[in-house]
Amino acid sequence: MISFILLNIMNVPALKRTTIMITRPRHQAAELQALFEAQGAAAFLLPTVEIRPLAQTPEADAALLSNLLYDWLLITSVNAVSQLQARAQALNVDLTARFSQTAIAAIGPKTASALESLGLNVTLIPERHVGEALAEALIKSGVSHQQILTLRSQLARPELVEQLRAAGARVDDYPLYTSIAPDQTETTAARQALLKGEINWISFTSASAVENFAQAFKDELPELLQQTKIASIGPVTSAKARECLGRVDLEATDHTLLGLVQSLSLQESAA
Repeated sequence: MISFILLNIMNVPALKRTTIMITRPRHQAAELQALFEAQGAAAFLLPTVEIRPLAQTPEADAALLSNLLYDWLLITSVNAVSQLQARAQALNVDLTARFSQTAIAAIGPKTASALESLGLNVTLIPERHVGEALAEALIKSGVSHQQILTLRSQLARPELVEQLRAAGARVDDYPLYTSIAPDQTETTAARQALLKGEINWISFTSASAVENFAQAFKDELPELLQQTKIASIGPVTSAKARECLGRVDLEATDHTLLGLVQSLSLQESAA
């Protein structure tokens, strides 16, 4: 961290002559791109995740419209916040009134900020921004016999809900959206750039991005990854990268977008 700060003070572009592939959804890529470019990097965009709201969300809709008092509302991504807002608007539900007596937990500061922009007060953010840490923090507070609502991706990992139910919580886990694979035109351009050795790092900020990247290139992966390194935002993403891509070359110390940029900058400046 100190080295990163010194680099900024000295105005040294730590990622100069470094090209980084960004795999975030198109509408969420700008922040990470700006952070990388501030450190001198060139960004190559390959949105491997496209967020799609589900055509029908009857269980989530019923939960929003009901009078059932939940002890906790759990939200594990900024995407879930956006989809929650959309469903509430479609159903004419006032979220602040609906959850006025409900404690709210967010997976990390970005998600918390998005929730608070809707007037929802977040009372719990785990130190590590992963589902298991969120479950541990809730269990520590005591969730036995409590009623919990979580609204998230159709493809979300089950560990969070499994841990809470094992601790005696009653969890309503309802999907709001899903994600689909990248556009073929964009994968063609990415393939050519990787084969030419033009990409120094591929950055992944979610397990679904890793999975979709691997699915898009399938049997080509060993050849495509020969001349590039893989950077991950955190342990869940890293686990998926090792499973699907065979390795991780760097995992962010702080599991945030800024933490990813800091870790990558320090790695490159030390090289």
